[in-house]
Amino acid sequence: MAQHLSSEAVKLNREETLWLIPWLEKWGAWIYSGRIDRRQSSVIAGFMAQAAGVSGTGRPLCNDDEGILINGVIDELHHINKQAWSLLICRYAFCASERKLAGYYQSICEPRLMSAVQGKPKYRVPSLATCRREVNEMFSAMESFIYVRLQAALSK
Repeated sequence: MAQHLSSEAVKLNREETLWLIPWLEKWGAWIYSGRIDRRQSSVIAGFMAQAAGVSGTGRPLCNDDEGILINGVIDELHHINKQAWSLLICRYAFCASERKLAGYYQSICEPRLMSAVQGKPKYRVPSLATCRREVNEMFSAMESFIYVRLQAALSK
């Protein structure tokens, strides 16, 4: 059964966030190091161009077993929302800033019906500020989604 990322997802509390983010950062460094199977590395390589010049040296990595486990959870996200998945890769594997993520998201957004603004068409790509807000909402939903699944996977 397909699941969806809800913008009304429960936001993680501070303790949950402090537990999750280091796992995602170690997983991102693990991905960046190239320790992933061939099928996924070709997809991820496309995002490397979005974060050109980012160095992976000095970042703590998870071990391969943890990386594979976390990647399994992240793969669930890929099947639900490819845009959210690509943003997650950009943030954690390539250390993209919030501004860079919003710019990337804006570049892949299709024009859509927006509220009327004098002198602007009704169908347009959202502004950078709107994209930044939507990216933050997406990350909130992704983190909640990943937290629940990762907690369950690591407790087995």
